[in-house]
Amino acid sequence: MTPLQLLQPRYKVIGPYPFSKFKVGQILLLNEYDGREHLSQQEYFLIHEDGICYHESFLRDYPHLFRPLQWYEERKVEDMPEYVKWEYDTDDVGKIEKVTRWWLLHNDLMADVPSVLNSVLAECFLPATEEEYNNYINSNP
Repeated sequence: MTPLQLLQPRYKVIGPYPFSKFKVGQILLLNEYDGREHLSQQEYFLIHEDGICYHESFLRDYPHLFRPLQWYEERKVEDMPEYVKWEYDTDDVGKIEKVTRWWLLHNDLMADVPSVLNSVLAECFLPATEEEYNNYINSNP
């Protein structure tokens, strides 16, 4: 998956409600606003198979029914990015590295990166592209 795909908003259905079109446990992948006339706001949305449009604001209004997922949650190891940008550690924020290995520790995705001896939780990173990595390497020898 590309970093752009990994950063697309997703919500997990965590509660039932009357006449729901979704199943509890289902993960909803939202699309970016694409200029459609019936979408009045420039926000992410989901069009259900029956044609009903759900704006992200609708999902946010019902946190007892829909939980936003972080980019790394509910992912398979093989879907994880090859390159990551540090987001957590104050000394390394913005640093981009190539991941040598992704693996699961219980239900947490862990990454091995060259600058750290121990594995790091995926929540410390954002996905990055090879181009961003190369630009970072060339500007930070």
